[in-house]
Amino acid sequence: MQPSLLLPLLGSSTKSTILQVLTEKQDLTLKELNFEVNKYLKKPITYQALHKAVTEMLTDEILLKIGKKIGINPAWTEKIVSLTNTLKNSHEESRTTQSKPSAQEYTFESFLDVAKFMCKYLAEMKVDKSSVGVCIWRHAWPLFGVNKKDYEYLGTILRDNQFYDLIKSKTPLDKTFAKTFETLGKKVIVGSKLTSPCDIFVKGDTIVKIFFTNEFEQMFDKLFKQHISIEELPINKLIEEFVVKKTSIKLLAFKDCEYANKLRKEALTEFEEIKENKI
Repeated sequence: MQPSLLLPLLGSSTKSTILQVLTEKQDLTLKELNFEVNKYLKKPITYQALHKAVTEMLTDEILLKIGKKIGINPAWTEKIVSLTNTLKNSHEESRTTQSKPSAQEYTFESFLDVAKFMCKYLAEMKVDKSSVGVCIWRHAWPLFGVNKKDYEYLGTILRDNQFYDLIKSKTPLDKTFAKTFETLGKKVIVGSKLTSPCDIFVKGDTIVKIFFTNEFEQMFDKLFKQHISIEELPINKLIEEFVVKKTSIKLLAFKDCEYANKLRKEALTEFEEIKENKI
């Protein structure tokens, strides 16, 4: 046991010095203890004063008698170590909790509700303009149903930060919707090698994950695979699946600087590889 852990726990400088001496010298007689203690104190104490302090520490079970000698009670030492560790762990846990705010969870009943929410959510999130944003999608998101205000939010997002879209699927519809985002100023890859079990947005240190139901994902896949152009897409089907039909789309938003930078690096690396291959 280090003296530094023991000394702050006693109010008396004499008692603290007794502990320091016994920690360094082990067990001592009262006469030996009196001699060693007075080496540390600027103002020497009498044998009677030392005897009084030792008696109180024996009563408090801080010290114990070992024959004619006095030593530190191991049981008291264990309690102090346990208390110190408990306080340390509590402090570290408190710091961790304060530095990592809990995630925000949302549930939406339609794809359009999610799209409108994300336009506003990302537009209102202010980060350094040099920080690029990333979208990792299984399919390119159709902007069907968004209104003028949503487009204004989208314009704010793309004006404040450069965004990179990585779309896993490469159907004709994915390519068509991707072109729309490119005209708005996004950098887009169709047929990306990055994979994810959910759609992901990254802006600054914030990561947003979108979780669709299996039924909705199957509908999404089927819709993109069956139709090769927007012209042949049945508008009533789009309205039914993306606006009217109720589903349960989960959204999880949280901050994780390390994870966000990792995703950003992977996205930018793929863009650089494609750029090099074209040269």
